[in-house]
Amino acid sequence: MKRVLPFVLLVSLVALPACMLLPTPVAPPTVPPTVPPTVAIATTAAPTDTTAPTDTPAPSDTPAPTDTDTPVPSDTPVPTTAPSDTPPATQAATQAGSTATTAPSSTAAPATASPGPTSAPSSFLDDRSTAAAVMQSLVDALNRRQYARAYYYWESGAQGLPPFAQFQAGYANTQSTQLTLGPITSSGAAGHIYFNTPVAFVVQTTGGTQTFVGCYILNWVQPGVQGAPPFQPMAINQAHVQQVANGANLTPLLAQACANFPGLPLQATPTPAPNDITSARYLDDRSDAVQVLRSLFNAVNRKEYVRAYSYWEANAVGLPPFAQFQQGYANTAAVALTVGTVTSNAGAGQFYYMVPVTLVATTSASATQTFVACYTVHQSSPDAQGVPPFRPMGVRSAKVTIVANNANTASLMAQICQ
Repeated sequence: MKRVLPFVLLVSLVALPACMLLPTPVAPPTVPPTVPPTVAIATTAAPTDTTAPTDTPAPSDTPAPTDTDTPVPSDTPVPTTAPSDTPPATQAATQAGSTATTAPSSTAAPATASPGPTSAPSSFLDDRSTAAAVMQSLVDALNRRQYARAYYYWESGAQGLPPFAQFQAGYANTQSTQLTLGPITSSGAAGHIYFNTPVAFVVQTTGGTQTFVGCYILNWVQPGVQGAPPFQPMAINQAHVQQVANGANLTPLLAQACANFPGLPLQATPTPAPNDITSARYLDDRSDAVQVLRSLFNAVNRKEYVRAYSYWEANAVGLPPFAQFQQGYANTAAVALTVGTVTSNAGAGQFYYMVPVTLVATTSASATQTFVACYTVHQSSPDAQGVPPFRPMGVRSAKVTIVANNANTASLMAQICQ
């Protein structure tokens, strides 16, 4: 068994990764992928059923379907060993595996590709759909020196997590980090799924190169069992990391990194289409405005209403109390969405994205309703957020209008945000 470095020592070693490269400014892309789902609660003058139309499911804390909250099969108990070696830099280690890995599905945990080196994505990444995505997002934040954001990928009170000031100082000498991910396994217990994530990272610091290998344990509290806000997204629960020789063969090290946390291999599944927000997929992504809306309505389609509610800002215009928000989706069976051309404006570190969408909702009575809407998604620049809690991108307001099912929605979307 490898000897785990003491926490204090690790902080000084791994802390080097803290000063990672600061990529370009954080403004997320303004052009959404094709046909992104974006149904949102109606907040402007629209028919009564528009505010909570069956086709515009309202968030709720009602448990998701059985398959949605079924933990990954495993009798492995929840990890209990506190990571005395969880330095800020170890957090930098990202499970940089396949970004195409599927999000935790209702029946299995996200699949992952074989180990391979990878750098932080060039575009802004704030994705909690899979364990791999969380780790990649963490590294993206560190490489951008957005430490408040990096800190928010850890659970509050996570084992070995230092106070924020110490966490940030630990990365003072870090310049860049490259990461490699090993095979992820999972175990379940009482509404939780734990992802055992083997990670290796090569860190460039002001003092040279350092290589680390470790195991991150991520906790996914099943959204279907979360009955009231605030929503708890997938987050890092603990980490065990040790330094290894530069140039070491990472494959066998990654294969053993999580040996103390046994679990079942993740089920391999096809990569979902970018605009897929059906209940068969789990999507929790705030990387850009379109992904926020897709995630919101993916949550609605999965009946994970506490999660859906979390994509709205606390001070969002017209946002009702959670109970009313949830009730508004009582008769909604499914929502399909199409996104138009996204526009944006910015000022004083604030970014606003206007997203025109068409929403086609199917009710529990098999009726169809069509809406055209404009959602305003807001982001406070992560670069300007110096201390926790980090405020991610969220929906600020929505203007929704019910239209005929055979309406020319393309032309309506072109006007709705003006």
